[in-house]
Amino acid sequence: MLYDDANLFIGMFAHDSSPGDIIVSELRKDFDPGANDAFEVILDTFHDERNGYRFATNALGAKWDAQMVNEGRDINSNWDGIWSVQTRIVKTGWYAEIMIPFR
Repeated sequence: MLYDDANLFIGMFAHDSSPGDIIVSELRKDFDPGANDAFEVILDTFHDERNGYRFATNALGAKWDAQMVNEGRDINSNWDGIWSVQTRIVKTGWYAEIMIPFR
């Protein structure tokens, strides 16, 4: 995780000895992260452990995001955050790099 004056950058590598078996069922925005091999980040920007923002991607770069309230019990998946992601599948797994504007 890195940041600059305007953005938060999050990178990850998911090791998979058989990357041909990575599950990616959808490429559309607001895909179902539970039906895919996915990486998810939750930001508690209010630092109250009750509200936050969720960002997820699968190995092909599909995006899903949502607002969380009431300690995560209520999810607003209609919220569309401004963020970008780049992914890459390699012979040992997959990478994701997420950029979230953040001030």
